[in-house]
Amino acid sequence: MPEATVKLSIEVPKAFVQQALDRKPKWLSATDEGYLGKMFAAGNFDEFFKNYEGINDKLSEVQRVYFEAVKEISQRVGSPIVAPPIIQPVRKKRSKAGTKATEAPASSERSTPA
Repeated sequence: MPEATVKLSIEVPKAFVQQALDRKPKWLSATDEGYLGKMFAAGNFDEFFKNYEGINDKLSEVQRVYFEAVKEISQRVGSPIVAPPIIQPVRKKRSKAGTKATEAPASSERSTPA
């Protein structure tokens, strides 16, 4: 490990981590660890998620304009145009009140921290 870095370990509830990873945009190329690291580094979780939701909204609008333009060009040409698949924005999931996150049982292969 380079001398200019410090390795830290933190313990957070699995349910919190799962909720954060569920909100990770599919178009984001960061690893789960990188995404969580940015989230913790930002400190303000509500602002962090609001930023990504704003980006998702902009992505949805750009995609809508893109598909309308392809449809219009297709009509002008008189031939159907198959638009290439593009990355879909993350849809907001509605959570049910009173539901609890379930944890998977600990595997015998995993080591438990001392």
